[in-house]
Amino acid sequence: MGSLPLVSCVMPTYGRPVFALQAVRYFLRQDYPARELLILDDGPEGLAASLPDDQRLRYVRLPRLPIGGKRNIGCALARGTIIAQWDDDDWYGPGRLSVQVAPLLAGQADITGIRGTMVFDLERWQAWTCTPRLHRLMYRHDVHGGTLVYFRHLWESRACYPNRSLAEDARFLSRLVRSGARLAPIQEAGQFVYIRHGANTWSFRSGRFLDPRGWRCVPGVPLPAEDRPFYVALAAARAEDIAARRTARRTMGAGPRFFREAISRMMAAEPDRG
Repeated sequence: MGSLPLVSCVMPTYGRPVFALQAVRYFLRQDYPARELLILDDGPEGLAASLPDDQRLRYVRLPRLPIGGKRNIGCALARGTIIAQWDDDDWYGPGRLSVQVAPLLAGQADITGIRGTMVFDLERWQAWTCTPRLHRLMYRHDVHGGTLVYFRHLWESRACYPNRSLAEDARFLSRLVRSGARLAPIQEAGQFVYIRHGANTWSFRSGRFLDPRGWRCVPGVPLPAEDRPFYVALAAARAEDIAARRTARRTMGAGPRFFREAISRMMAAEPDRG
């Protein structure tokens, strides 16, 4: 590892072990050598038994907490001088850490985040980007909040994450920027895809949110061939789940109608007692 500083990746997770274990695989194949992954898990079933045996993985079991609270615990436990947010449901390329850490090591920035976000909608199997104007409207300081990489001392001395589960990363970033921390946006170059799967913490519809004119359909699948089977299986499972719920709703909705019709038939068959 030479003199490279340790990067502590902090991954809060709750109740989606399939995504979380895939995110662990993305961490293990990073080309930046000096790294650790803290897994902050407050889900109903723990992940410990399913994790690979790797000393770079640090598993922490927690009581139920907001995402911001879990991020703060991860930062407090981190051994590295650099923190990288590592969300449990997004796709990361092998060079993500190297690309985002480089401006910090060169003294050009205190924080980096990815700009030009690629969005992939699993339910519709459709990739999207958006115009620069819409990107600025959607993402605080024009970078995706889930991709922040920063020096740990900023969290120690300037700001911590708000104790909430929505936009906690965006608010944290704004606090740091207001304190004078230097943000360097990294133009997306095949190292990050924002996965939309129907159960994201931030709920919106790709292609329509804020300004439909600002969305752009992207042909093809923005994921490497080795990872596509995982998402194909997820999309198929999601489609089956949606179909089952629709069937259940139709059946439940039809119940009162069938009951009324049965009562009407009984009343029609009742002999006249007058």
